[in-house]
Amino acid sequence: MGREQVAWNRQERGFSCDIWTDLPGQAWADFVHAGDELVMWIDGEIHVWALREHGYERVARSELLPALDFDELLPFMGRRDQTRSVREYRALQEKRAR
Repeated sequence: MGREQVAWNRQERGFSCDIWTDLPGQAWADFVHAGDELVMWIDGEIHVWALREHGYERVARSELLPALDFDELLPFMGRRDQTRSVREYRALQEKRAR
């Protein structure tokens, strides 16, 4: 899929698609958030690491998104039709919220 197709697909769904290039040495000093986490999907499991004083440490669940249940999210991962997966996951969340 070429850049034009990706841009069109994202635009159809209400997103932008721009290319951002940082110059060597670019620092985003004003970009601050509550913490750093690394989330990886490995062999059908979701692993979460949180940045600590001495490096990343594996944690049981996200500290930045504590309400997100990764086990609930897993069945929707790796599907070919990502749009359908997102819609079905949202429908599940809305159903549980009622």
